[in-house]
Amino acid sequence: MILISTAYGNNILTVLARIRQHTPAAAKFLTVLLLASGVVQFLRRMSGLSRWDQFSQRLAWKLRPYFSRHPVSRDIVRWRIDSMDIDINNLEVVTPLMKENNTWWTFLTPFFAAHGYTLYVPIDDKPTGASHPHPIDGKPTTRQAHPFARRLYSTNKDTKLSLRPCVRGARDKHGRDVVIRIVSGPQRSRELEVLQRLTSPSALRDPRNITIPILDWLKFDGLVFIVMPRWDPAWIHDFGTVAECIHIAETFLAYLDFLHEHRIAHMDIHPGNMTINTVIPARCFHLTGLRDPAETRYAMIDFGTSFIYPPETHLDTVREVFPQYSWRYHGMNEEEGPFNPFSVDVSSLGYILDRRVRVIREVVPEIIPFVEWMRPFKLSDCPTAREAYLKFQELKSKLTAEQLSAPLSDISYSGDGEYQKKYTYKSRPTLPAHNWSP
Repeated sequence: MILISTAYGNNILTVLARIRQHTPAAAKFLTVLLLASGVVQFLRRMSGLSRWDQFSQRLAWKLRPYFSRHPVSRDIVRWRIDSMDIDINNLEVVTPLMKENNTWWTFLTPFFAAHGYTLYVPIDDKPTGASHPHPIDGKPTTRQAHPFARRLYSTNKDTKLSLRPCVRGARDKHGRDVVIRIVSGPQRSRELEVLQRLTSPSALRDPRNITIPILDWLKFDGLVFIVMPRWDPAWIHDFGTVAECIHIAETFLAYLDFLHEHRIAHMDIHPGNMTINTVIPARCFHLTGLRDPAETRYAMIDFGTSFIYPPETHLDTVREVFPQYSWRYHGMNEEEGPFNPFSVDVSSLGYILDRRVRVIREVVPEIIPFVEWMRPFKLSDCPTAREAYLKFQELKSKLTAEQLSAPLSDISYSGDGEYQKKYTYKSRPTLPAHNWSP
């Protein structure tokens, strides 16, 4: 007597009929596997152990591509609509692609659930990038600790995450906020190669390595997804003191030195790809008291346009052609012909530091020649990441305790001699205690 429910047994029989189309060896192996899954399903129902349920679901998703068609594209380019050769501002073209993309994520929702991740529930079915999913009900059941962010919102309606074709927000089985991103198709992508190098045992031991922590690697029919903790954009909170500006600048300069030492050029360094370990209420900006170096962690994300080279590569000899590169967006003059991607990284980071860290110039006037040195008019005159990091270390070593504790009055620099003063708010939100530990 086979101890399997009728419905489950019928499913197995259907699949077994398809197995007969395969080789005898494969059929025998898969038959045993499916029968074992049936026994597991029975034991789960008898014992109530959810881990058996999760195991059987994972097994079903593992086998599914072999026995049934599915709507999910295996072409990584189609998952990244903004990298397709289309006019991304043409809604007649983009809207159908976004709708198709949404069907892939919807189809895979049970797959992620089988691995312990529940996707955020969309507020509506609008297929545009302006749609905002929100988390499901529930609170974390475990204490927040690194690498998870300091959770600083009280209710689900307080936080939202913009939709992107290759990214979705989710929560793990403990209610902690995460982000799931597709990084490769069956043909190994450059992004996957970059992430594998950055998460090697030796790379993870390097204190300069602030690549966003990868919590999980998930695979479905040749597609590779990574699960990351959800963190906020790094520059949205208030900088209270010079020391807090020095901390973020030093952290990212050290990381760029680390990246280039490992022969990786990020190629998309901008504020949106730099993160801080908080999750705050939506539309809250310039919150104070969130940059204490004892609690603050920064990270870099999104290696979708990165370049990777053999370890023995000489940095100054590398040249690439990237016709679609957004020079102005990254604060550089447009280059014609092949360029050095490592110099692009240095100049891009220099542009950000010029706009955001230059505000310490009244206390640390040396910051102005430093950031201007990082972003010369000609890319070929750019310093290396190592030179920039060492020079900043020298600058930092000369600062006094009084300078480091000095308060700041500006938010940013406009680039034309004007500085944006800090706003005066009538009221500020009261944030909950985050119960976080490093």
